Amino acid sequence: MKEVFRKSIISLLLFVAIITNSIFAQVNLNQLRENEHDFDNTYFYLSKGPELAYGGDLIVLGDSFGFLFCEYVNKGVNYIVHQGYSISKIRYEFLHHVKKDTYKYAFLMIGPNDFFEQTDIVTFKTTLQVIINDLKSKGIQVIMTDYCDPDYTADGGVLLFHNIKCWQYDIAIKELIASNGLIFVEMRDLLLKYGRFPNDMVHPNKLLYEPLFERVENAIEMDKAWKALIFP
Repeated sequence: MKEVFRKSIISLLLFVAIITNSIFAQVNLNQLRENEHDFDNTYFYLSKGPELAYGGDLIVLGDSFGFLFCEYVNKGVNYIVHQGYSISKIRYEFLHHVKKDTYKYAFLMIGPNDFFEQTDIVTFKTTLQVIINDLKSKGIQVIMTDYCDPDYTADGGVLLFHNIKCWQYDIAIKELIASNGLIFVEMRDLLLKYGRFPNDMVHPNKLLYEPLFERVENAIEMDKAWKALIFP
């Protein structure tokens, strides 16, 4: 009898975990942004001009994290983003929109959706390398961050039972940053400080994006200054 009761409790806890995770995963940007935006399709903001950050030098490629980054900093940053997109979808659907000699920097905000989908790490790294090679061939310096670490998505119900943990994608990202000479912008301490968006407990809190943007901005300015010294 005790064994039957124990199994029933375990089954109930697993059911609650699945429902909890489902709720977290289904929260969309319309809820986060109070129905201000429609995010059913790929969301573009591509234009140029001195009113934009860096005169249009920067483009962000990614998912809902990238969208919120661009929206909350309110700097007119160029982006191509789609809620829920994994890295393979970004590769096949975004890269052809990024033309050669159009942007000088690309901020890739990727990782969590591959964690949700449990993308094989080798496939993840291979696909990311293809994206990096494509952007570099177009004269674009790639910027990346470590926003899978700490593993802030791991307590969302059944996510605890995933074989590949969120931080493992971070390791892959950092390895490619080192081997490709990319710009690294740390976000781990900001995640620890500001936490997650209270409405869905998945996306980083909106207070995080402005200081993150400042780090990206500083990294770009330092890169420009270094290149001016090397290639006057």
